[in-house]
Amino acid sequence: MILEVKNIYFQYKKEKMNLKDVSFNLSKGEIVSILGANGAGKSTLFKLIMGILKPFKGEIKINGKSLSDYSLKEVAREIGYVRQYNENIFEYTVKDFLIMGRAPYIGLMQNPKKEDWDIVNQVMEKLEISHLADKNMNELSGGQNQLIFLGRVLVQNPKIILLDEPTNHLDLGNQYKILKILKNLSKEGYTILMTTHFPDHIILLGGKVGIIDNKGNLKHGLIDELLTEEELRNIYNVSLKKTYVAELKRDVCTFEKI
Repeated sequence: MILEVKNIYFQYKKEKMNLKDVSFNLSKGEIVSILGANGAGKSTLFKLIMGILKPFKGEIKINGKSLSDYSLKEVAREIGYVRQYNENIFEYTVKDFLIMGRAPYIGLMQNPKKEDWDIVNQVMEKLEISHLADKNMNELSGGQNQLIFLGRVLVQNPKIILLDEPTNHLDLGNQYKILKILKNLSKEGYTILMTTHFPDHIILLGGKVGIIDNKGNLKHGLIDELLTEEELRNIYNVSLKKTYVAELKRDVCTFEKI
């Protein structure tokens, strides 16, 4: 297993356990999408996996080795993280911003080597953003901005990519583009763990789903078995319908008529 989360408990305050006995495993190339209402603990789970927070109880392993035995630089070589929303606040050019993803491989006071820049160029080609190389980060659209932050993670060359609501704030076209890239990355062997509020995106990506309830419990399993109308109603307190669309050859999730 690439990632093992075993019996994790975590709480910010004594009166509430934010995550309770959370366990799941991720294999190479697997996609797992996490659903849960706001405040359920999705972002907290990511912080635990990255070692930013320490569990009250339980253990997290990467490649069979306890996360607590990794240095920060070692964790950065294994796990990449794309935040929920990335503001254009940087004065860097795109290529200079991307090269920062090589930090876990560059020594203190060292400059990037040719091989580091080669990786940046390869990632830009993969994401079809080479034409943005010399563009200032402040000049990017929302969709371009999200691609650049994903690109910096790919330059980092991790085995596991965590994405916190990666399609949030994006138009439909850019949502589809991000999902298609994630699907292709999983085929290349990257392990994808993402949070989302869009059940349709989970169905499109395939893989597995995890559902965190408001008590901090996590259910984990196959999409067809776990992503039911009842579960969706429990999460969001609203009726959603799953309907099979023959033209699409898949289920879609829709609201009831208003």
